[in-house]
Amino acid sequence: MLRPLPPLTLAGVFSTLHQIAATGGAGSGARRQALVLGLLRGCRDVETRYLVRTLIRNLRIGADWRSVLGPLARAVLVHRKVRGVR
Repeated sequence: MLRPLPPLTLAGVFSTLHQIAATGGAGSGARRQALVLGLLRGCRDVETRYLVRTLIRNLRIGADWRSVLGPLARAVLVHRKVRGVR
């Protein structure tokens, strides 16, 4: 990414969570992971904590720590590269 993503909005997060919940069929795991990754990349400061908590504990979308860990790790690496942090 050459520039940071726009900040998350309530409507955008809500819409994406609905898309995640509605995703099914063959390849749904990859589509869900891509949606979660998009949300995680847009997180600022402590938003990541609340988003992951929502995905794991509150929603019944088949997300558990294994499905969130990969996108979370990628989002952290992208965030560090954008900010120039090692």
